[in-house]
This record gives sequence, structure tokens and C-alpha cells, in this order.
Amino acid sequence: MLKIDGYLIAKKKLQKSDLLEEDVKYYMQMIQDICKKNNIRLFVVIFPYLKPLKEYQDYQINQYQAIYKVIKNLNVDYVNLYEYLPEKELYSLRNRKDDEMHPSKDGHILMEKIIYNHLLKKYFNNK
Repeated sequence: MLKIDGYLIAKKKLQKSDLLEEDVKYYMQMIQDICKKNNIRLFVVIFPYLKPLKEYQDYQINQYQAIYKVIKNLNVDYVNLYEYLPEKELYSLRNRKDDEMHPSKDGHILMEKIIYNHLLKKYFNNK
């Protein structure tokens, strides 16, 4: 998704949410088709910016909404880490104070546990 994000930034499409959604849908459908063709189970992890949603810039909200909407519409299995991370701890999960994208070691460990538990529950029927 970061490669898609970079592509979209280069094309200056981030402010036009309809175009952004079309691009996300195009690439997600392509990934989904490749997975189906090769009998690979597709699972998507939505990594949030490490700040409260109310602090997202417009383009970040557009990205978040487009990705979430497309994944839901294509019926792709996913886990949205933002829904599990404590909002008041998002800043402390950063690798650096000024880096809202890359988690610290503790952030990685927490996110890994969330993903692991989701996969266990979903695919191995453990509670």
C-alpha cells in the first residue's frame, strides 16, 4: 500500500477522493485476483498514522477512508490496527517523536500481537 500511496502522491490525486478510491480499488482488485488465481488467502493489515484520527490531515483521512471502503466492498479479510490501538498511546508507539508512520519496537510488538490474535481467531477458531 505504501507503493500505491507513493504513486498517488506523485500523481497529485490525494485531494480527489473519488480518484483515490478508484486507484485503491484497481490495485486491490489486482492483488485479490492474483491471490485467487494462485490459491493464496488474502489478508490486509491497515496500519494507521500514529496519532488520533481527529488529527489526520485531509489527505490522510481520504487515504484511510478509501482503503477501508475498498477493502470492505471487495470483502477482503483485514484487521484495522487503529481500532485496537489505544488512542492516548499512539504517540508513545512512534519510533521517533516526529515520525507518525513508523512504530517503535514496543509498537511493533503490540501490533504483532493484535495481528496474531486476529489470525488465530479467524483461521484457527481460537478465542
